[in-house]
Amino acid sequence: MDVYGRVARLFLQMAGVDKDTGKQVIDEKLTHQDIASMVGSSREMVSRVMKELCRGDYVSVNHKIIEINKKLPYAW
Repeated sequence: MDVYGRVARLFLQMAGVDKDTGKQVIDEKLTHQDIASMVGSSREMVSRVMKELCRGDYVSVNHKIIEINKKLPYAW
């Protein structure tokens, strides 16, 4: 699986449902380096993946809390 798929799988595994909004969120504050270590990639590649996911409105990041807005792509 490519880096996009590994990041998407990680986010879905870590996500929980927010009681207030009903959205899937990752409450744990993760840096790009943390995510890279978990998926076996470089920080730079994770930064590129995150940029594309935010640009496509798949995820939103507010104060290092990641919200999943819609179904994540497993490949780009």
